[in-house]
Amino acid sequence: MKLTFLILTLIILLSGLFIACNSPKAINHANRCSSFPKNDFLEAKIVSLKSIVDNDTIQYNELRFYCLYSSLYTKKGMFDAFGKWDVMMNEQLGRSSDFVWKDVKLFNNDTLTFQVAAGGVESRNEMYSSVVVFDQNGKDMLQEGSPYIDKLEHFFGQLIKNNDDKKTDFYKNFKSHSPIIRIYN
Repeated sequence: MKLTFLILTLIILLSGLFIACNSPKAINHANRCSSFPKNDFLEAKIVSLKSIVDNDTIQYNELRFYCLYSSLYTKKGMFDAFGKWDVMMNEQLGRSSDFVWKDVKLFNNDTLTFQVAAGGVESRNEMYSSVVVFDQNGKDMLQEGSPYIDKLEHFFGQLIKNNDDKKTDFYKNFKSHSPIIRIYN
């Protein structure tokens, strides 16, 4: 369990560096989105990423929601559903801080617990809200062939769609960890 959390932590810390240094020219989703709906998204996509940790290449997957109103949606949705995060990863190279929830039970009819890192990017070239999900055994739940891909996309999509703007506790907690905050009405 601790090894799983350590690996997830290292991946998140280094993913910002990898993305900034090794990505091809960023796709400008802001220009290709026809709209930025509130409490909704127009596209969900799993992106395969690689990070180098102690000379080992680690591959993992991130579920990204594009063409949405706020890059904070997955963080706020997790906060509203499961309370305050267990770990906050530092802001790196244009990525806002990633928040990690350990040992959360996402599905009532399932015995698995998950490690969830919620993040997102809001820049001139790109905007998305994202999650990385591992099970209690350290297995990437977004890898090709995983039986959880559709369930996870639906679960996090519903967190975005069911966002309650009247719930503002997330922003109060987030503001104390971030120099800039945008609160939407």
